[in-house]
Amino acid sequence: MELTVGTIVRLLFLVSAVYSIITKNTLYFLIASASFLLTYMPELFSQITHISLPSSFKLIVVLFIFAANYLGELHSYYNKIWWWDIFLHTSSGIFTAFAGFLIVYIKENEQPQSSGLNFLLIALFALSFAVLSGTLWEIYEFLMDKLFGLNMQRGSLTDTMTDLIADTSGGLLTSVNSYVYMKYCTKDLFKKMTDDFLKLNRNFYDKLTNSNYKSEAGSKYYQTLN
Repeated sequence: MELTVGTIVRLLFLVSAVYSIITKNTLYFLIASASFLLTYMPELFSQITHISLPSSFKLIVVLFIFAANYLGELHSYYNKIWWWDIFLHTSSGIFTAFAGFLIVYIKENEQPQSSGLNFLLIALFALSFAVLSGTLWEIYEFLMDKLFGLNMQRGSLTDTMTDLIADTSGGLLTSVNSYVYMKYCTKDLFKKMTDDFLKLNRNFYDKLTNSNYKSEAGSKYYQTLN
């Protein structure tokens, strides 16, 4: 499915790039071309880091780029649908927080102790990672507006703060989910996505299962993976 969706999205960006050349719309050509290249970002990330990403992760990235740039920018969904930008920033907060969770969760569980406090710190790191990512994006939008005369921030402090609140809300949702997952080893979508990632990256999985991670939730977790 990921391959099919990715192919369709890339074709749409290519068609948009060609159409932009015909209509002499330089900005749209740059957006379409850059977006086409960005759809290959998961593969490039895997090649550079040697970390395998599940198909569901790749699909999410491609769909997000499609929603943000093809629908949002090229087809003006940001102007047509008032909540489109909020929806995307909330979604990005959810996904960047999950990425932050994976980073610190794997590293933390290589250590010989685990406690409820560690669970809380991991959840807080996930939230902080999402907020940091959202803040860096707003800085990027500000620089693009100032340097190239764009209107990514819609000329409004309200837009910037709304975006940051949406990023934080999405990050908070994942942060709370991650704490509940670690504390009680819940069987939900969060667990499935974490399992999919670990099973594709046996080096991380082996480090975790061979560590002295002795919490009750952790023991249950590894039993479900084996």
